[in-house]
Amino acid sequence: MRCIEDAAAGVQAGKAAGCKVVGIDSHDILQQADRVIAGLYELI
Repeated sequence: MRCIEDAAAGVQAGKAAGCKVVGIDSHDILQQADRVIAGLYELI
């Protein structure tokens, strides 16, 4: 399962649930995400 999150708490929750997490924003803030993108347009 995959999650898309924009907050550190959301990334932590997704990882705790066993999800692969895509963070939207800055890698500095979302360090635990499996991948960080600038915006949803990168998923197209």
